[in-house]
Amino acid sequence: MPIDPFTRAMADSPAAFAVVLDWWRGGSRGEPPHLTFRAEEFGLRGVHKKPRPMVWPKDLDGGFLVTASASAGIDSTAAVLLAREQWPHAPMLLVRADTGFEPEDSEAILHALARKVGAATVTLLAYEDLYDMIRAYGRIPNKASSPWCSTGLKGGRLDKFFEWLVDKRKLRTTVHVTGLLACEPGRVEKHLALQRQRFGDKMQEVGILLDKGIDKRAAYHLSIKHKIPISDTYEVRRRHGCIPCKWWSYEAQWRDFYRADPAGFFAAADLEEEIERVGKTSERGPNPIGQVAKKQYRVWLLGRARAYPKG
Repeated sequence: MPIDPFTRAMADSPAAFAVVLDWWRGGSRGEPPHLTFRAEEFGLRGVHKKPRPMVWPKDLDGGFLVTASASAGIDSTAAVLLAREQWPHAPMLLVRADTGFEPEDSEAILHALARKVGAATVTLLAYEDLYDMIRAYGRIPNKASSPWCSTGLKGGRLDKFFEWLVDKRKLRTTVHVTGLLACEPGRVEKHLALQRQRFGDKMQEVGILLDKGIDKRAAYHLSIKHKIPISDTYEVRRRHGCIPCKWWSYEAQWRDFYRADPAGFFAAADLEEEIERVGKTSERGPNPIGQVAKKQYRVWLLGRARAYPKG
């Protein structure tokens, strides 16, 4: 039974991935399928829990497969476009982790990209709310010292999904392209080393933007060249991704944040005040209940920040 390729309809189970397999068998023609799953359906709930792997049909197991973690941001979009140029005929799969706080235009951009390159897409829905995680841990994530939320909401779940996908595939038949830019060579090399350690020959990580010397400006022009929409989020921040990252990032410009997103500004201030007052609410992490993890906690504006921010 065909699934409408561009709806938010929830797929019943990982068995629905057969729709993608059939589309690949048909030469990736027509509208690309888009599936949405709850992360726990793949055994992705626990960070250290290994998911039961997918069993690949023999007719698709030996062929080459190109995959990418695609957020619909400029960087990952550039990586996908270059991957299609490098492997023009290979089946392609784009996987997006939805934290519940993604820019509103992310899904539409991902669909436009999927049509352009002829790729199936999978969206993994978060099984845990970011606010609940912050309350439980008693600390605010921040890009500078502790982006711990990424493991639970994004990167960790993507890695678990790809474990499910490739664990039983033939070795050296799957490539995953990363959207890390050439202007961050140290970060790229660290990421490649970690992924080699995790996947080995099951899934080969390729720093395609580093290999081709693509920086932010070049990535932007690739989207323009291929007529892929660019997210409105870049009008108020330098990076794409989970919206609260702009609330607690060292890159945040609080005056601009207040102008562009007053509701988000006050929500961030209210949550900071709550964490400062209540502390952590669960046994998670090393600190006792009721305590704030000071080393990981970065309060930009103490207390109830109702006044226009200064500095």
